[in-house]
Amino acid sequence: MSTPAKTIYYFALYLVGAGLTLLLFPRFPLAILSLEIEGLTWIRILGMLVLVFAYYYLNLARNEVTDFFRWTVHTRSLVPLVFAAFILLAGMKPILMLFALGDLAGALWTAWALHGASIQIYQRRDNPFLPPLRSAAS
Repeated sequence: MSTPAKTIYYFALYLVGAGLTLLLFPRFPLAILSLEIEGLTWIRILGMLVLVFAYYYLNLARNEVTDFFRWTVHTRSLVPLVFAAFILLAGMKPILMLFALGDLAGALWTAWALHGASIQIYQRRDNPFLPPLRSAAS
């Protein structure tokens, strides 16, 4: 497994742990973060969703899907910015920024590994709002 794939694989293991905790022991993370414990259904649904993402990450890492590795750098790098906006504009508790920092650390690790493997982190074709590039054959 390549170094970039390992960063995705290990991030997936983190997601498995987080997902299982949210699914099976939802009161635990809420209590640690001093968050209100109202209904637990929503947090269990979130735990299942995190496990689904973990499944994708594990399999995409094992299959060396380099494009996916690059895309995770793009999206995981945005998490702290979005969380900061939620904290400033929507009253989200600042303690939740810890989760965003985990995403940022994972994104930076993957970016470093991609750079070490001479793989560009951003390519024009990554922009979903631009038309697809035409191949020379068409």
